[in-house]
Amino acid sequence: MKVGDLMARPPLTIRESDDAALAAQLMAWGDVRHLPVLRDEHLVGIVSQRDLLGVGDRNPHISEIMSAPVQTAGPDDEVADAARRMVVGRLGCLPVLDRGQLVGILTVTDIVAVQSGLGHPSSLLVG
Repeated sequence: MKVGDLMARPPLTIRESDDAALAAQLMAWGDVRHLPVLRDEHLVGIVSQRDLLGVGDRNPHISEIMSAPVQTAGPDDEVADAARRMVVGRLGCLPVLDRGQLVGILTVTDIVAVQSGLGHPSSLLVG
């Protein structure tokens, strides 16, 4: 199976100049735990719920708390290879780039849902 078959697209994103409060709201509204961080439409980092836990009462810019550089996958990469990279790197997600453009995001949840026989995570949404 290819990453492009499993990734969520398009991913919710945030800009590095936005603040932690906005990131928390986007994560809550989108029911996601990771946001790719963009500068002029280019991926420059990733911010996670875990990153937000460390800010306390502060409201820093995303650029201050994001992880960078970020590891990525391509849509034609094998999911098994991406999963290995995630385990080795202790990563919860891999943004997916196609010709340098962000086209999706692959998460541990996506992989677990498919491997457990539950299907694509989007099929688990109650509508």
